[in-house]
Amino acid sequence: MAELKIEREIIQLNRKQMWLLKNQTEETKMNNTIQTFLLLHPYPPKSKGLIFVKGGHKQFHRGHEGFHYGLAVMGSIIINSGNSVDIVGYSDLNQLKFDKQFDWIFISTFSNQYSLICDTLLFISKKFPDSKVILGGVHASFAPETFKDFPYYILVRGEGEIFLKKLIDGKDYLQLPGVFKKEDKIKNEFAPIVRDLDSLPYAFRYMSLEQCNHRLDIVAQRGCIYNCSYCINMLYHKAYKNYKRSRTPENVIKEIENLQKGYDHLVFVDDDFLEDKEWSKELLEKYSKRCNLPFIIKVRPKLVNKEMLGMLKEAGCYRVQMGIEHGDYETRKKILYRDETDEEIINAFKLVKEFGIQTFSYNILGLPDDNEESILKIIELNRQVKPDHIYYTIFQPYPRTRLGEYAIEKGVEYPITESYFRWNAELRYFPELPGISKERLRYYFDNFESLIRQPIKDKYSKKHLK
Repeated sequence: MAELKIEREIIQLNRKQMWLLKNQTEETKMNNTIQTFLLLHPYPPKSKGLIFVKGGHKQFHRGHEGFHYGLAVMGSIIINSGNSVDIVGYSDLNQLKFDKQFDWIFISTFSNQYSLICDTLLFISKKFPDSKVILGGVHASFAPETFKDFPYYILVRGEGEIFLKKLIDGKDYLQLPGVFKKEDKIKNEFAPIVRDLDSLPYAFRYMSLEQCNHRLDIVAQRGCIYNCSYCINMLYHKAYKNYKRSRTPENVIKEIENLQKGYDHLVFVDDDFLEDKEWSKELLEKYSKRCNLPFIIKVRPKLVNKEMLGMLKEAGCYRVQMGIEHGDYETRKKILYRDETDEEIINAFKLVKEFGIQTFSYNILGLPDDNEESILKIIELNRQVKPDHIYYTIFQPYPRTRLGEYAIEKGVEYPITESYFRWNAELRYFPELPGISKERLRYYFDNFESLIRQPIKDKYSKKHLK
């Protein structure tokens, strides 16, 4: 789809009036006929990129970007109610047969895909003019005002399962909790969340094994207890009390047992697999006995210990992903709200390697206060821990997060783009920071892996790196 130019493409007034009239005054009248749902996610199917591993660059498929677990659970709710559902990415819309119309179109929104979402809304208004459009997801939840130029949708804040169930049951969806009303600035509460995650159906596996690269994604927990300043979880903590929830280990294992044939590896997409030690122990004990897929987890470095690594290794964990994020401790603590010391990070990576498990580091370049020296600290810390796999990105602030607000205070502009999933530096936006030019920032982005893995050739870098 062409890049959105809202000011140059205006939907006709009579169409706006038609949508407003239908969406604001019509009550849902359910009967025995099958309703059709289209669920849209922002992930490109089989997004390709480059990741640096020992021995050089290697092409890989980031399978989870083709599989949206939250929409997949909603897909199961729809199917179990006897209705019809299609789940596709925004970029797949052109592949749909337009002789098929949908009663409902649900769109999951991410901030870094905002312009693509707007393109999609315009596309839908023309191709599916009779469908009711529901916007949800993190961006719609925390920055609903950014969709003010699109009056022909319904916007729901928070998680969508309870809202969806009530809608299918025939409730007046416009009066359900979570529906955002521009004129009601006081109320606008979030949709209630499912406290008992075991009560939800297993995710609908709408992708073939080939489409997901034979990778099985599992969400065993929702939310995170931490408040990293750049992460959307901090906003969910404000919206909900006790937002972090876990499925029971038995419930998770049963889902994996039913699915593992045909997949060659599994990824626990949870923000921190080891945060609840007793829960993790129980799940790993069951996994060792009943599941056979090698798997990947994410964990904070300070939670890594020999006891848990032993259990992970026995159960089949082959990679542990940990956030370094930044090389300067004061920046991590005061700006990112991550209090791991350099020593804790170094020891965590060392311990994981001792158990023969691969390591993976996450890194953020281009924070508002970054300069040449601070970026070199990120590189130096990676050089010390020697991760097997390295992921890095240019910082993009999410609306209303602490770090997003801090960037505004510092006067640094970070346009929200769909470049987050792109590894081609030609397509990325590099901010002009007070402490480093965009040209030098781009240099470090382009050469990040080689500066970690290979002998330093750049004079400035060589002078400041060990």
